[in-house]
Amino acid sequence: DIPQRFGARQRSAIGISETTDARVIVVSEESGSISLAFGGRLFFNLSAERLEQMLVEENIDLGGSL
Repeated sequence: DIPQRFGARQRSAIGISETTDARVIVVSEESGSISLAFGGRLFFNLSAERLEQMLVEENIDLGGSL
């Protein structure tokens, strides 16, 4: 069960990450807090530096090209 403190975006991110291999980044509209969902898990209250570190550890290219 997902705690009530998480909103629709966080819940959707968890669902997407459960059914795909996506890494889903969520920024709270209310607080500006950053979360990352993958593998059905949500990592929340991340700093920008920690988010980058987690993506680099996952070998996600941060180059910004399509």
